[in-house]
This record gives sequence, C-alpha cells and structure tokens, in this order.
Amino acid sequence: MHSLGKYLLPALCITALASSPAAAVTMGSMDLAATTIGEPVSIDVLSNDTGVGLIIKSVNESSVGWGKVSISEDEKSLTYTPHPSYTGHDEFWYVLENSFGGTTAAKVIVHVVDNEWPEANGDVIRATYGESVNIPVLANDTGVELKVVNVNEGSINQGQVVLGENGLVTYQQVGEPRGDQTDEFWYVFEDKWGRKNAAKVTIHLSEENRGGWPVAREDKAVSKNGLRVMIPVLDNDTGNDLTLKSTNEWTQNGGKTLIEKGFIRYMPPADFTGTDAFWYVFEDSQGRTNSAKVEVEVTQNTELSVVRFCGVNYQTDGTLENTVSTSLPAAPVGPKYLALSRTDFTNGGAIVDGRRYYREVLAIESGGYSDKIWMDIDGVKTKIAEVSENVSIYPVGAFNKHFYYSIGDNLYAHDGAVTTELTHFIEDVAGLSDEASSYSIIGEAYGGALYIRTISGTSGPQVAKNSYWRISDGLDLELSYIGSKTSAYTDIFSPDYVNRVVRDKFYFNGLDYASYSVTASDGEVVTTSTFELTQQYLDNTPVTIEGLVSRLIESNDRFFVITNGRHDTRDGSVSWVNGKLYAIDNSNDSAVELATCTGTDSLFN
Repeated sequence: MHSLGKYLLPALCITALASSPAAAVTMGSMDLAATTIGEPVSIDVLSNDTGVGLIIKSVNESSVGWGKVSISEDEKSLTYTPHPSYTGHDEFWYVLENSFGGTTAAKVIVHVVDNEWPEANGDVIRATYGESVNIPVLANDTGVELKVVNVNEGSINQGQVVLGENGLVTYQQVGEPRGDQTDEFWYVFEDKWGRKNAAKVTIHLSEENRGGWPVAREDKAVSKNGLRVMIPVLDNDTGNDLTLKSTNEWTQNGGKTLIEKGFIRYMPPADFTGTDAFWYVFEDSQGRTNSAKVEVEVTQNTELSVVRFCGVNYQTDGTLENTVSTSLPAAPVGPKYLALSRTDFTNGGAIVDGRRYYREVLAIESGGYSDKIWMDIDGVKTKIAEVSENVSIYPVGAFNKHFYYSIGDNLYAHDGAVTTELTHFIEDVAGLSDEASSYSIIGEAYGGALYIRTISGTSGPQVAKNSYWRISDGLDLELSYIGSKTSAYTDIFSPDYVNRVVRDKFYFNGLDYASYSVTASDGEVVTTSTFELTQQYLDNTPVTIEGLVSRLIESNDRFFVITNGRHDTRDGSVSWVNGKLYAIDNSNDSAVELATCTGTDSLFN
C-alpha cells in the first residue's frame, strides 16, 4: 500500500515512543549546540520542545562520537562532554516526558571544534596617496566564524580606517603626498564564542603605482532550475597572482554566496526568477585590491520528474500538492561528470575520457616486485608511474577527465598528458600526530563526485582517523575538505558503545548527503538500531531523514530519497517504520515527504 505524504521540516526529528493521548501534543525539536574539544557544554534542550510540564526522562549516555551525556538534577537540561580526541559534528538522542506520562524523543547535534584561541596574523599592503583600499584582514587569521569588531579609526600616519557593515576594512591615506612612507593601525576580531584577538596592519605608501593595477571586469552567470552554481569570477580579471578576498554574503535579492578555492558558489533566493547581483573583492600579489559586480540569471525548473516508488510511478515537481501517480516511465538521470571508485580499476582497469588505466605488478630478481600504472589509448601503451621494492602504487579513482593514483602517502592526478601532484591538499590533515602513523588513500565515487578518503592509524594505542575530501563541479584538481573522524577502537567495544556505519553517499546541488546506520548496545543487548540520511549543511540547518535508504535518485535537477520499511529499535522498544519517498526542496534544502509505502510492500522499494 502507498499514500501521499507530508512536508518534513529540516530542523525537526520526532519519534513517538508512547501511544498515550497526551503524547500526541508533545513534540521534540532538534537542538543545535557548539563547544570546543574536551569542553563540557550545558544544553537547554527543552526550550524549543512543546508540551505540558516537560522533563528529560532519559538520554543516550554515549554520543555517536563517543562523547558523554548526562541529565541535570532538575531534569531540564543536558550536559555534553566531547571525547578528548573528537572534533566535528556529534549527535545523540534524548527522551522527554510531559506531566501526563506521554513521551517523545528528539535529536541533538553538537559542533565540536579545536579549543585553540583564534590566531591573529598581521597584514602588509601597498597603497598610494588618496587611494581607498579594501583590506581583507581576516584572510590570514585562524578561527571559527571570525568577524572584525573594532579598528583604529585613525592610523599613526594620517590615515583613516573604516569598518563597513559587512566587516570589510577600508584604508585611505588623507595626508599630502610626501614620498615613501609607512603607516599602520590595529584591528580587533572575535570568534563564534566571543574570544578576541588583535593584529596590526602595515601600509607601505608610495606616490606612484608600482606596476599595473589589477583590472576587474563584470561577470555574468546562470543559475539553471534554481540550483547553486560555481562561478569562476577571476577568469576575466587581470593581474598577478589574483586571489579572492571577500564577497557579499547576501545578494541583491536575498541569495547567498560563499568563496570556495578561487570560485564563488552562488545560492539563489527561494522561489526567485530573474536577475540577481552581488560584488566581490580580489587582490594581487602586491596586496592591491579591486572589485567587480556579478549578475546571475536565475531560472526555475518547469520540467516534471518521474520516480518509481512502492510499485507506482509518480510524476512530481518536488512538492506534495503536485505529486500524482502516472503511466509515464521513470526517468532517473546519470551524473553530469564521470566518477569512478578504486574498485572500478580492478580486472583490467577502467576507461577515463577514452584512456584505459590499469595497474601491473611483476616480481623482480631481488625478491621484491615492480609496480606500474599504464595508460592504453587504442593499443598504444604509456607508462604513467613505476615504483619498486616495498613501496606500493594504487589506482585511487577517476573524475571527469582525470585519473588519480597514490604512491605511498602521495596523491597524483593524470589527464592523459600531464601528471599533477595533489598531496598538499591532504598531507596536513590525513596523518595522526604520532610520527609513526601513515595512511592509505581510497577513492569512492558517489552521485557524480569522487570522494578521497584517507585512513590512518598507529601501531601503539588503537587509534584510527578517517578524513574525507570531495572532487566535484568539474574542478578536477581541487579537493574540498569535508571533515575527519578520530576514534579509539577500545571506546567502541567498552561495554556501552555506539557504532555508526556509512552506507551510501551522494553529492547534489553543492551538498554532501550520507546515509548510515546507528547501533547502540549496553554491552549485552542492542538497545538502538536505526538508520538515517544526513546532509552536510552549507547555508541552512542540516536535513535529517530517518529511514533505511534504499535509493538516492537524481531526475530533472531534483534529488529524491527512497527508504525501505524496517523494524526500528530505540531504547529497547521495537516498532515498524514504513518506507517513504522524499524530495529535497532546492530552494531551502529541506526534505518534503511525497508518499508512504505501508506494510511488507515497503520492504524492497
């Protein structure tokens, strides 16, 4: 059996644990919190829940990331203490109870960051008399969600400094030209937790420009079907070693922008069609800045998608009200870019942009082996790389027009003619602090993207670290760091443990999705066994969909999630959960429940 569903808010995760009538009016909402590594934080989880006389009845004492959770004496708040070696997003569940005995559960997500104080680094720029210079002072500082809170409005040598509403610092020398001079001022900034630091800006003044000033040119782009778009804004600007320094966080019509590795990722406003605009600031090798305007033409998706679920084909525009059964065939589409995993290169290799890459291992007289990577184009073979003795070389994967391989701890990309080393993207993150640790490099292809995963460990304490990067959006030689998980094996099996296993991934509309299973035990029996799909947030609260994900589908620039029915165990109670069909709303990345499959029909959607 199947039925149409409902709209699922991204910040809401509700699990009914009792059938009392009073429980029907008790709702638990997902909570977000942040802390630094090893630092306890008190979380007022009931503040956004709904019900009469609410208290916290129980909580997972161990979080997904092996943190510890306890209930306050008044049963109104929780204290979360992260694992000493853990950073990243952690999560756990709690059960709340109303005054009538009705219960419900909700999830808490905690962002754990390094506890280092924000680091300040001085800036040095060049300017001429009378020139107004925008200075991206935070570009070389380190911390979480940094913002400038104060500046010296007057510099030490007749300069004026202005702190703009968007945090942009502007300097102008107002004194008469008097040859080469040095000026300076200080600025103060703070991080997410209000911790402050300060740094000095030094300005070298001259009466004439030294070399041509960088030239800015207006850019135009298209956001097709309301999707995010990567804009190479520097491609038409001129100057030496140009780098992006800042951009309007909010655009003219309410869109958002984010700098990613020399590109600007643009997110259009919800339900907007027409021309949007924003400005960006860039800098050359001498610290001279310029800015340009970007106009983005935003179109909306007018084509419908057809998705098969629970034995029925549904035609939809991604909304519940416009989802109907149809006789039209389902039409999922493949990814825009080629993406191959490491395993695709076994048994004769794989084809990348017309080139076959494969590995060859041969024994040598010394008793070791010779390890080679070959490229074959229409029978013409070219040796790409070779190692011998005890060093291994492995195919890692492929994306778009590049093949990736590893030699020991080093990562390389080959485009058919040129080899580019990419080790600098991963070497400072992949290994553990133990000098004896090493790491392996694995490529995993999901949803039109190649995920580079490094796994490191030591022979001493049983510690492992998994780190992830993504190659996507046609940027073959750019790795976007996603995050790392560090864990002690002994923590997993001591007697209360939580085990989280990633089952699938997908990349769509600038966001990473991961489906996983969570198993918790009290040392004797499994107390919790559940499944979820989570979204790595970019602009909004991350979406969480409960369910055993069976398929992740892209169709006509829409992303669909299909879950199977299953038995769910939570805090020792077993219940049946129906399979569902969801669409991700491109305007706000929330999940929309389109249909439900009941009973055993939903076991294999």
